[in-house]
Amino acid sequence: MSEPLPILSVRWQLKFTKCSLKCPYCIAEWTKRPVEFRADLFTAIIGRLLAQPYRLVIRLGVEGEIFLSPEIQEGVVRLSRHPKVEGVSFSTNMMASDEKVSAFLDRADCSKLGMGCTLHDTQITSEQVEGFFRRIEMIQKRGVLLFVGYVAKPDCFEQMRRYKDRLDAMGVPFISNEYNGAFEHVPYPEAYTPQQRQELPKFLWADHYYRMLVERENPKGKPCQAGHRYIYLGSDGKILRCGMERNLPWTLAQKVAWRVNKDWPAKMQQDRIMKRSLGNILTDDLRLDAAPGPCPHTSCTCGNEAQAFDAVGKEYHRTRTLRVIYPKDRAAEYEARYPNLRPLPDEG
Repeated sequence: MSEPLPILSVRWQLKFTKCSLKCPYCIAEWTKRPVEFRADLFTAIIGRLLAQPYRLVIRLGVEGEIFLSPEIQEGVVRLSRHPKVEGVSFSTNMMASDEKVSAFLDRADCSKLGMGCTLHDTQITSEQVEGFFRRIEMIQKRGVLLFVGYVAKPDCFEQMRRYKDRLDAMGVPFISNEYNGAFEHVPYPEAYTPQQRQELPKFLWADHYYRMLVERENPKGKPCQAGHRYIYLGSDGKILRCGMERNLPWTLAQKVAWRVNKDWPAKMQQDRIMKRSLGNILTDDLRLDAAPGPCPHTSCTCGNEAQAFDAVGKEYHRTRTLRVIYPKDRAAEYEARYPNLRPLPDEG
């Protein structure tokens, strides 16, 4: 019997910058840009991904709302039904109608599907909140590995306690993101109080995420799967080891160049990014690093990427939903509480 193909995790950004909500705290700066999504490139990249000698766990960073794009929905359906795909997941504000969501689930293989459903209760009515939870229950019953996401604003801890209790009773993980930015003129996540920091680990789902996203633990030098069994894929097909490669800190040379010509540093930055690129999946063979390597960055503030560290695989099970990991030493407890949890094959 032949050995199974290795698993490659892919975070793929799509630039579908169209959303049905306008949340003032949204970290997605790209929502201020025109929609740059191209269905032809999207379809071509799917074909190239499926041709690679890997089993795939794909997380689509839609950059907007997936249920406003029939093309992306159909791409997810295609991926979910391919034998090489172990999992495909995406985020949604879950404001689509029951009928639209149900029709999408009917077409997809729900056993491979993952969804991060973000609850924006300050932007919608109480009636819409109840509709959100109704759809969450419907999706959960279809076997999708979903979680409910929430922004951990410093004035919303009571709501988080209430929502976590409600979702635990439904068997659905509740995973908050840290609040980034100023709240009442105070910078966060730095300004969380000691009491809030005691509670945040349970809201962020895993101690690992709390350390990386709130405490901002420095990962430099830690062994990471980025570039080996994890890649960041741009909407144009460009391959980077991880998303941090897009925002490299300026070098001293760039800072000096800025004083001479403000256009030079941007060009220098693009040249640096291209040198670190692993090519383009549309035109190049996929040549990954032969082994995990040390992280070159001083922070890792994306939950979908922070799971790529080698240490995560030793302590946690990874799943078909890239953002969802759970502790190996408490696996039975978690799987009993959240029935759609299961580890990836050959991941532990």
